[in-house]
Amino acid sequence: MLKVRDTSFSIDGNLILHDINLTVDRYQIVGLVGKNGAGKTTLFNIICGLINFSEGEVTFNDRTPNDVKYFNELFFIPDTMLVHEYLKGIEYIEFVSSLYSKEISNEEIQSMLNYFDLKDNADMLIRDYSKGMKMKIAIIVALLLKPKLIILDEPFNGLDPTSCIKLMDALKYYSEKYGSVLFSSHTLDFVEQISDKIYFLTDKTLREVTDKNLMELFKNE
Repeated sequence: MLKVRDTSFSIDGNLILHDINLTVDRYQIVGLVGKNGAGKTTLFNIICGLINFSEGEVTFNDRTPNDVKYFNELFFIPDTMLVHEYLKGIEYIEFVSSLYSKEISNEEIQSMLNYFDLKDNADMLIRDYSKGMKMKIAIIVALLLKPKLIILDEPFNGLDPTSCIKLMDALKYYSEKYGSVLFSSHTLDFVEQISDKIYFLTDKTLREVTDKNLMELFKNE
């Protein structure tokens, strides 16, 4: 699946990430934690081919970000959601699914909208959605497409408690049936509850957390 090997990233000679090693196996949920500004979003951007790294190797299904097919089974939801605000919710689902050449039944779409409490808002323009609603419509699209890997940067931001619980359940079900999940979050309880593996990004480096006691980990920082 996803492998990041000995990868470093610098800007104008300033080292941002150093010797990063990360793996996401099939049907696995991997959590990424770290302080603000640690480089979590930068790492996700590297994995998704949005910025070039200085050293190392990144592969997904044995392809590199330079290969167009690298992105066929990968879906990224950034912390600043890139949704088309002048489309209705239902139109956005149809638009993105057409980009991925995926046929999704109306029954599946309505079921997912209902699950995330967006069924009554599907015909609203996304520009009129709240932050949480925009995150939910992006998550709905990702889950409906069923890629082999979903990457989510702070997906719980803006969600109400009920939606957070539903998202955790949805990601656990997704990883059992369809593919893998890589996500970041500052909500340590959520990370501990759903992750099969957790990485901690600090001091420009990444290390795997083995005891999952994240609160103690950050107390010692």
